[in-house]
Amino acid sequence: AIAGIGSLTAAVRDGLARDARTLLGGDLDIRITSRSASAEQLAWFRGQAHVSAMARMRAMAARGDGHTIAGRKRALIELKAVDQFYPLLGKVILSPEMALDKALARANDGRFGTVVEAGLLSRLGLKIGDSIRIGLAQFDIRAVLRDEPDKASGAFKLGPRVLIADAALPGTGLVQPGSLIRWHYRLQYPPGTDGV
Repeated sequence: AIAGIGSLTAAVRDGLARDARTLLGGDLDIRITSRSASAEQLAWFRGQAHVSAMARMRAMAARGDGHTIAGRKRALIELKAVDQFYPLLGKVILSPEMALDKALARANDGRFGTVVEAGLLSRLGLKIGDSIRIGLAQFDIRAVLRDEPDKASGAFKLGPRVLIADAALPGTGLVQPGSLIRWHYRLQYPPGTDGV
């Protein structure tokens, strides 16, 4: 038993050491709650490394057509607004396969796309091509989120994950004084950087 526990511990340590950067989403994850980084802070981050910014928060999603499915109009979601550099490391896997920036882009009608975990589709009786409302904004569901490289850094979830473009976040009306938003700034340093 002792030898088995020792082997398991060593395997977990080796796995974390090998995949830590991908699991974290970069070499360093700077988190700020309830406000985004200032222009001065962003300039400093970008002067140090390649940077990807994202915002995470809990929100409610509703069917875009307003219908109720099995008594449900809305569902709690884990909203993640990502920039064009996300993810710095690893790959987001979507079904059907497509580039994340294409899935989240604004269409000619002005509406942004979104990718959602399958759990949201079943809860609200939705499918790819349908729309959801998050706050004040409508989004077209363009793909199902199968995997994201940094999901372990936000493992505690109360609802299905929903990804939108960071440019779409202001239109939701959810960024208000007092909103519980966690802003993440992932930094990826050049190979061979000391102290990282």
